[in-house]
Amino acid sequence: MLLITLLAGCVPLMLVVNLVEIGVVVGTDPRPVAVMKTDFELAGRLGKALDAEFAETAHVSVNAFDGVVLLSGEIPDDDAHARLAALGTAQPGVRRLHDETVVASPSTPAERATDTQLTARVKANIIAYASDSLDSMHLMVVTERRVVYLLGKTRPAYAEHAAIAARLVSGVQRVVVLVDTGAAIAPPVPNETPDAVEPPDDAPMPAPNS
Repeated sequence: MLLITLLAGCVPLMLVVNLVEIGVVVGTDPRPVAVMKTDFELAGRLGKALDAEFAETAHVSVNAFDGVVLLSGEIPDDDAHARLAALGTAQPGVRRLHDETVVASPSTPAERATDTQLTARVKANIIAYASDSLDSMHLMVVTERRVVYLLGKTRPAYAEHAAIAARLVSGVQRVVVLVDTGAAIAPPVPNETPDAVEPPDDAPMPAPNS
């Protein structure tokens, strides 16, 4: 069973099996529409490939942001990791693949419901904790088996703030940060008049008006 989630503005576009929501968005989405479309198509192709490979023996969630793919959930055995890697890297457009799946029986509906509740609480806590930096925060929150994954793009300090906020939520066992912090994202420029620039001490004095 496969679940695919993508960022789109402040609402995730989702191709979901069994109507289970996996990832939710915190902040905004800086990707051009063409990139969002590419991510959606990438996740769809990979989801179909995984479905054909594993059928009902695995429960894998596929989340994509700017070519970075997160796979989470449960797989039948250790050999499945290699199969996931082969299928994932074979997809055009995959810049980086994070395989966070674990060898275990597929999670139960009750466990997934708990994960959905945790995701909502984590999102709310991040918004409350980092409300002054949401314009520069572009994150997806994914929860599997009480483990919270943060995927997306933001500044290093904002990623750490989000991780702290997620850890403070009761019931969260672990937080895994998979955020791209390499490209600095400029915050909105306030509409303020710039301060006057003082001349250096050794600057020549202007000639008096005659």
